[in-house]
Amino acid sequence: MKVERGEVERIARLARLHLTTEEVASMRAAMDVCVEHFAELEDVDASPLVSAGSEDAVGPRNDEVSDDSLEIPLSANAPDWRDDLFVVPRLPGLNGPSES
Repeated sequence: MKVERGEVERIARLARLHLTTEEVASMRAAMDVCVEHFAELEDVDASPLVSAGSEDAVGPRNDEVSDDSLEIPLSANAPDWRDDLFVVPRLPGLNGPSES
């Protein structure tokens, strides 16, 4: 199945793209390659895959929760930390009228 020029122009219009004649031809060739790949995927046997609702589906993993030795407290990354919050300096323009 080949992508028609009109389809490329329609998609470009929907995407608000202004393609030149050369860009339309290039896009059409690229889309043809994509369509060919999807056509190949139709031949793939996906029967070994099990849907989530079937009886053969694998249940949730029983991972054991353990302490993560790489985990560090948030306060270790904060230049200023008070009352379990990051302290951020005020922006200069929000300090009120400047005193000159």
